[in-house]
Amino acid sequence: MNAPVVDLWLEVDQQEAVIETDGMRETVDFVAPVDEAELGTLTSPLVFKQTSGNVESDFARDIGTRLFGAVFAAGGARVYAHAIGAAEQLGVGVRFRVVVGTPALQALPWELLYDREIHRDFLALTPKFSVVRQLRRVTPTSAPTDKPGVLVVGTGEDLALWSSTGAAADVVPEIPASDELSQVLHLVPRSVPLDTREVFKDLSGRRPPRLLIVDGFPTDLVAAELAAQVPAVLGFRTGSDKANRNVFMSALCSALADHGDVEWAVAAGRGAVDVAEPGRPDWSFPVFYRAETQPPPVQLRLHPRPRADEPARREPAAATPLRPELQDQVTYLELRLRITRENIDTLVQRWPSQASMPDQIRAQLDELRSAETTHQTQLAGLT
Repeated sequence: MNAPVVDLWLEVDQQEAVIETDGMRETVDFVAPVDEAELGTLTSPLVFKQTSGNVESDFARDIGTRLFGAVFAAGGARVYAHAIGAAEQLGVGVRFRVVVGTPALQALPWELLYDREIHRDFLALTPKFSVVRQLRRVTPTSAPTDKPGVLVVGTGEDLALWSSTGAAADVVPEIPASDELSQVLHLVPRSVPLDTREVFKDLSGRRPPRLLIVDGFPTDLVAAELAAQVPAVLGFRTGSDKANRNVFMSALCSALADHGDVEWAVAAGRGAVDVAEPGRPDWSFPVFYRAETQPPPVQLRLHPRPRADEPARREPAAATPLRPELQDQVTYLELRLRITRENIDTLVQRWPSQASMPDQIRAQLDELRSAETTHQTQLAGLT
């Protein structure tokens, strides 16, 4: 994908925040506006189940507004407005890079930054706006692996999560000592907490994965530790319920299959969870760390998964077998068509009446239906 963006840097320590974009830099005093009790409430489903109304959305928005005000005060607000204006003038997006180096600052929910003046939305959910985390401005020194695919370190249940998305994956009980690693390494440890020293040992002296996913329990701080060795690391502030985890991973996989850009695939996953669970903060739980330089795109191995109710239109019309290179294209397009139709079904089930559908969701539905027609036309031309 590699779409052009305006970079907006936020580098925070315990006493000050430095906000920087092209040609502008400001330093402001910083005091964390969120305490441990509020962080615990944010990730506790029991608290929200015992309340009613829109309290989840209000609580998350309040935290995000306070966090935004703590860093974009005084001169920081001018830098932010400058970056937004420059992006609009160039017709590009904004990448908000949060550079934090201590566990206390890494624990803050930066994904919830809420702009109530310009965008009036969470930055991470704003179109063409990406929120990523970094360590100090460093890049892993080892070039990542070139081997396409997904390697799951876990169980068959963890493998099934990828299989359900249309991506072919392999599963092993532990990180292999000698084989070349796949571009995506999905680590689901059986014991908690994870010993990151063992992971560093397993990865040292070899080409790291392009994307490391650490799953199964709260792994946001673990992701921060491993980001020094891998160009892109995805962790989770809490173990989301299985349904939301599946929604996020399905959208992530779909986007990776489409363009391979991990950063924007994570953004797509967050957006999908927000659509599935409007008002809940679950979309903000995935925490993404990336290197300073652009991580290389991810290549998945894909396998077709025909819909049970559509066997006839999945079969190629040609009587003779397709050439291998055409069969690969057909397999890819069949997967894209299946995922597109599943996304359409999800939106239609959530909003049976278009009259009640928000404008941005209606626009998304129109785009999906247009993509469905395009994929059908391309398949017809090949088969």
